[in-house]
Amino acid sequence: MSDIQFPEDGSKAWREVLEILAEQGFEGLAEAMQILINEAMKLERSQTLGSRPYQRTARRQGYANGFKSKTVWTRIGALHLAVPKTRRMEI
Repeated sequence: MSDIQFPEDGSKAWREVLEILAEQGFEGLAEAMQILINEAMKLERSQTLGSRPYQRTARRQGYANGFKSKTVWTRIGALHLAVPKTRRMEI
């Protein structure tokens, strides 16, 4: 897992999560989880594609193609997720 790289705005997401939890405590847990899961999915897409957004590399396997909204109901509340989409994935 040494090749895992966080998106440039990853530190912004961590700060946002910490602020939410500090201000709202357990009441903000659903929102914090939503942010973390969305960031994890963007990271996974970048790893699968072999490049970051807007980056051109020889090992690129496809292209990012926006997001699809999805609501997941959990015990901590509704998580409104932005599921990353891809196109031209070579398998």
